[in-house]
Amino acid sequence: MNMSHIKIELRKKGITQKELAEKLGITTNAIQKWFKGETSPTMNRYLQILDILGITTGEAEMYKLGRTSTGNIIHSQRTVDGDITNLAVSNNKGIVGSNNSNIAFGKNSNVSINSDAPSNDGSLASIPVIKREDILDFKNAKRIDSVAMKLPADKHNKCFAFEYTGTDMRYDTNSMLPAYSYYSIDDGSKIFVDISKDAINSLTSGDLVVCIADNKVNVRVLYNDGYDTTLMPLNSIAQNKDQNKELSKNKIVGRVFLIRFDRSV
Repeated sequence: MNMSHIKIELRKKGITQKELAEKLGITTNAIQKWFKGETSPTMNRYLQILDILGITTGEAEMYKLGRTSTGNIIHSQRTVDGDITNLAVSNNKGIVGSNNSNIAFGKNSNVSINSDAPSNDGSLASIPVIKREDILDFKNAKRIDSVAMKLPADKHNKCFAFEYTGTDMRYDTNSMLPAYSYYSIDDGSKIFVDISKDAINSLTSGDLVVCIADNKVNVRVLYNDGYDTTLMPLNSIAQNKDQNKELSKNKIVGRVFLIRFDRSV
């Protein structure tokens, strides 16, 4: 649950920023800096805020998993024997941090990989599923599967998916601030990526992105520690050891808008 969600919950309960500051014993200016993204509350403060709002940590996790219609949320779905249609989401905020001028964005204009004939339903897009390593070279990528999904017309041929295998992207004891420490990708999940120009240009701190560094494809979160924005691995072991967190060392391919785990029974 990030500060945007907290702001909404405060409004619902009629609690002003001044009243929140008084309850926490801090200044209103400190509260305002949190909401502007200039600083972040400590874990103890975060838990105090949840207590004031009457929200349990479990309920806060529900926000993190995308089970709310507000904020900058990546959808996470678990399905059984079948595809789910889902609308892509976007935001209009900008990346925060003093080093954002070094970002090397991907320049892939489309991912019409072995494109199928258009669907009779104009809203349905056939999203190609490719191998993770093929993201390094879209020109030679081969479609190994496809997923029918409802997308806005301007997103057609601008999205792709790949299947993740491994355990290095699973949440454990993340060392990031609470607002970021909630993404977990299970082995066998399909990761859906939007590489359209507007998705790339509207990235903001907290977004999950697919990026390339040292000829390896990774999924990372745009993480702002109050000073700089970096590309942080999801797993705490990688967070401590990784040498490619700097934006300047990465090429951002696109923004993740859906993580889906399909299970057959």
